[in-house]
Amino acid sequence: MSTMRLRGKTALVTGAAKRIGREISLALASRGADIAIHYRASSAEADQLAFELAGLGVKSWRIKADFDRASELS
Repeated sequence: MSTMRLRGKTALVTGAAKRIGREISLALASRGADIAIHYRASSAEADQLAFELAGLGVKSWRIKADFDRASELS
């Protein structure tokens, strides 16, 4: 996967603010992908990740949603 070039692509990573989702986000960003950061309650961690992603030269968007609530799915 290290030879993949993802510049110009965007990845939606659910649960991106913490743990495995965070590491996946950083790995994809290190290969050039922009990241849509999904989080439910971890806004501070999502903000920190967005800051780190900017340092890698990629764009990011924070998306707050609880997927257990149908009203937040649209």
